[in-house]
Amino acid sequence: NLAGDGYTTRQIAGQVRRALLYQPKVVVIMAGANDILGGDFREQEVVDGYIYIAKLFAGKPSQCLVTLPTKLRDPSQTETVELLNGRLSDILPEMGCLVVDLNPDLAPNGVLERRFTRDGIHLNQEAYAVWADRLRPLLPK
Repeated sequence: NLAGDGYTTRQIAGQVRRALLYQPKVVVIMAGANDILGGDFREQEVVDGYIYIAKLFAGKPSQCLVTLPTKLRDPSQTETVELLNGRLSDILPEMGCLVVDLNPDLAPNGVLERRFTRDGIHLNQEAYAVWADRLRPLLPK
């Protein structure tokens, strides 16, 4: 994990560029929640960040695997996450990225379940166990 707490999609793009130098088989990307909560959310900037990330994989042997932003504990953000995820789900597969939506598992009632988060935003160990179970079949053997 090359990213850090509070990283935005733009900052994560820089980390993906760095990760690709190692020539991994897969790079898993999870970004967007910090952008939404940053106070001046612009959906198009996040979408553009993901497009930039997807373009980094052009001509590279590494696979781009995106886990869509999870819904937050704050229900006022649910629609924002859903709209963003809809756009990412339309765009990223066309650019060669695998896309996984963990929200049916982690937020089946429209908000991130309390048991899956330490702060209403970031996933905890139990959530990452679900994340790993969902991603494992998609990873190369």
